[in-house]
Amino acid sequence: MKLDVREQQSVTIVDLDGNLTIGGGDVMLRNLTLQLLQNDRKQIVLNMAGVAYMDSAGIGEMVACSKLANERSATVKLLRPTRKVREMLRITRFEELFEIHEDEQAAVASFSAG
Repeated sequence: MKLDVREQQSVTIVDLDGNLTIGGGDVMLRNLTLQLLQNDRKQIVLNMAGVAYMDSAGIGEMVACSKLANERSATVKLLRPTRKVREMLRITRFEELFEIHEDEQAAVASFSAG
């Protein structure tokens, strides 16, 4: 798993590339999320376009990161989840936990819309 962080306005965008699986990115995502929150980053978008596969550990980590963000008055949103990732979210019924966007500009703008 490769994680690249970039900023757009006051929003932190994390581009994920690879498989989000146990031992293949789950711990990396948790550590990065903790680091962002410790640096007072409150608006986080996970760009899932490069995630080819996600297992239960990966989805569990996404849910844990979202919960941790909520506890710190931060928000995690998803951008462009692949068909397989979206299906995993639907099957596990976690799709409703995340605000999902298909357009990066819309995802960034959604933070100031509310």
